[in-house]
Amino acid sequence: MGLIDIKNFDSNQTAWKIMGMDINLSGIDESYQLTFSGIVDYVNEVWTGVKQDNPKTADTQKICILTAIKIAENFTKLKNLQENISNVNEKKLNVLIKQLENVDLAK
Repeated sequence: MGLIDIKNFDSNQTAWKIMGMDINLSGIDESYQLTFSGIVDYVNEVWTGVKQDNPKTADTQKICILTAIKIAENFTKLKNLQENISNVNEKKLNVLIKQLENVDLAK
């Protein structure tokens, strides 16, 4: 989306453009920066959508709160979907195990 700006101040600190603000962060090693860039890009994408959906809201704090709620909502949906898939797979595995237990290997 082009919303991520990375500025190196020293070897331990990087500024990330998150929700329109430069945020100085340290402790993000080089191997994690690509993953973190994807996270920042996702946050900025949701933030941009929230801003567009609420054009009359000028309060940045409210937009940030709505963004956090939207991200939490997306996370909860994915978590519930994962749990449902896990439950379905567990039931299928239990059925398969019972079928295998009933196989007569003496034939």
